[in-house]
Amino acid sequence: MAKEKTIYTCTECGGISPKWLGKCPACNAWNTLIESVADSAASASKNRYSPQFQSLAKACEVTRCSAPGCSTADGACAVNTDLHGHLL
Repeated sequence: MAKEKTIYTCTECGGISPKWLGKCPACNAWNTLIESVADSAASASKNRYSPQFQSLAKACEVTRCSAPGCSTADGACAVNTDLHGHLL
């Protein structure tokens, strides 16, 4: 049987963290995270095959960036690349 996943929820804002921190990453309140077991149904519905990701474009369908001032001579997007054209 798989180990149950633990999450930490803030008592002030309801923010969630996968590990215990001294301060809530959402509202920055100190010592407000309490441990609980993650809902297995919620985590199972967030995989890459769930319906929320089916509307994303496939890589083979993306041909060119249409943002103004973004493309280079070969049509590649240069916004998130270094000087050698490697993605950042």
